Amino acid sequence: MRRTAWPSRLALGAALIGAASCGDVIGPLSGAVSVRLEGPAPVRSAAFRLVGPQSAVSAGAGTSNAVFTAAVLPDTLLVAVVAPVGHTLAEGPLIRVQVPDVRRVAGYRVSLLQVASADYTLQDEAKYTLTIGP
Repeated sequence: MRRTAWPSRLALGAALIGAASCGDVIGPLSGAVSVRLEGPAPVRSAAFRLVGPQSAVSAGAGTSNAVFTAAVLPDTLLVAVVAPVGHTLAEGPLIRVQVPDVRRVAGYRVSLLQVASADYTLQDEAKYTLTIGP
């Protein structure tokens, strides 16, 4: 009579799969990052340049802000974010950006171009800071 070795092969296969999944992630780790604006006063709109590979841009979670984008190079977008009439941009993420590798976000650049207050007056953009991160 011949014994089948399938139970031991199954156990060996499960052990190999488990060991393979315990290592560091190799390759890109796609996901979303946020662009945030900080400054001395609330603003109605902001325009900025985003440099780095991305696949999609959307308004920050829980906002009804309008987001307009224009690709100027394959990895460069011009972005404008505008709050609804009678509102200002809330603190927190202005936009969410889908990126091919969240571990490389340090190589991304955001440059503020213009900021307008609730009455549409242009503000000194040097007083505001944009950051990109998780």
